[in-house]
Amino acid sequence: MSESEVTRLIMHGKSNMQDMPSFSHLSEQQARNIAQHLLRRLAKQQ
Repeated sequence: MSESEVTRLIMHGKSNMQDMPSFSHLSEQQARNIAQHLLRRLAKQQ
């Protein structure tokens, strides 16, 4: 997934996954920072 896709999922969730949390109170920059961190951590695990 791209950084923008992960950012969008963090902020808005996924409509077909009702149990997926969303964090709409975050700014886009905050969500982007979280996405960057997650993607870096996942890359290290591979």
